[in-house]
Amino acid sequence: MDRKFLQSRVKEWREIANSFHRVAHHVAQGNLSSDYQAADLERLPARVPLCGAEQGVFNFLLHIWNHHDHPFDLSEIQRWDEDHLAALGSWVTDPDEPSRYF
Repeated sequence: MDRKFLQSRVKEWREIANSFHRVAHHVAQGNLSSDYQAADLERLPARVPLCGAEQGVFNFLLHIWNHHDHPFDLSEIQRWDEDHLAALGSWVTDPDEPSRYF
């Protein structure tokens, strides 16, 4: 895959990920760098304890990055707060690419 294309896709995926406040929290706390990638979300639980809702958000973001390798059970959103649900709603209804997968 072309490197520029991949970098563009990572940037676009990261914009969606940043709409979830717990991801932004981990960036602010220094648990994730500001240029994190999907693999960084995979590794984070080994370094930092996550609550169930956080893990669910991360599972969802990994799923939209690569749904073949990262299944997601929709029931995980039951633990999400209103802000995370709003971010999910924005992803679902994005006017340019609704429910976009990478």
